[in-house]
Amino acid sequence: MSKPDAVKASQQVVASCTGAFITALFLTPFDVVKTRLQAQQRNIYGPKAGLSQRLLFCPSLVNQLCICGAGVADASAIAATRHHFVGTLDAFLRIPQYEGIPSLWRGLSPTLLISVPGTVIYYTSYDQLKVQLGFKENYSGSDNNMWAPAIAGSAARIFAVSVVSPIELIRTKLQAQKGNNYTELLSVVRQSIRTDGIRPLYRGLPAALVRDVPFSAVLWVGYEALKPRLCRAFQTDSTFAVPFVAAIIAGGVAGVVTQPFDVIKTHHQMTVGELEEAGAEKFPSMLSTSRKIWQHYGWTGLCAGMTARIVKVATACAIMISTYEFFKSYFRRQNVSV
Repeated sequence: MSKPDAVKASQQVVASCTGAFITALFLTPFDVVKTRLQAQQRNIYGPKAGLSQRLLFCPSLVNQLCICGAGVADASAIAATRHHFVGTLDAFLRIPQYEGIPSLWRGLSPTLLISVPGTVIYYTSYDQLKVQLGFKENYSGSDNNMWAPAIAGSAARIFAVSVVSPIELIRTKLQAQKGNNYTELLSVVRQSIRTDGIRPLYRGLPAALVRDVPFSAVLWVGYEALKPRLCRAFQTDSTFAVPFVAAIIAGGVAGVVTQPFDVIKTHHQMTVGELEEAGAEKFPSMLSTSRKIWQHYGWTGLCAGMTARIVKVATACAIMISTYEFFKSYFRRQNVSV
């Protein structure tokens, strides 16, 4: 029998969905900029792999979802439609200038398709797992089990990422390239599934897990450690301000720690499909991808899009977690008053 003040599963769904929608709406532009900054380094495989230059700029979908539009043989013409951005602010200014303001929200629809089910799975699983592992909610003592948030966060993230990985992979490609449209996307996805099954859609899953699992562990340990300390320091039990501050700090730290994995993930997902389209029989591993990035760009390559990503990630964590905690607190009070 549940406690009178317990938050119901349906209420957790409402809280997480609301946070996911608000977060996606406001922060998709940062994700677009981050992805474009990383994607413009993508030609590191071209010369060494013996691929034609047209594949480097082909408006194709990732992995087995690769197609080339008409007229792509002229690499110089395609290159002219792509602009090199020298930094986060430059990308924010020039993407709308060259492609229109709506281009900053490219991939919003699949982002929402990821956010809603992914967030519901992630937050609900995390909340339930951490309690099962012995973590005490709203406990300010120093002897709380801090392994519980790390394990629960990692396990919940594995589950959620496995569910939404195919949509995430497609979204990354839509944001990185100019000219893809949703009609083309659905057609190619259907054809790919008929031809090769669902396996190609999960080709980027290991790369996503390498980034997301440690990120989740660092985020939740940091958040659960900071929240009671901030409550004591400011002598408040605020259900919005304290979670917001704790989440933005923990999210920023987790983003910095996992930045190289994010760059490797983006390169890996967007390269394998183009090599496949070229008829290659061997594909780079994540380790090979990281070596290529290091050889060509050094630390600069592994930090590509870092500013946009950290701002986006930290702010997303703050908005999502504080909104989630606010609505949970609201529903908890409603449950008690009934």
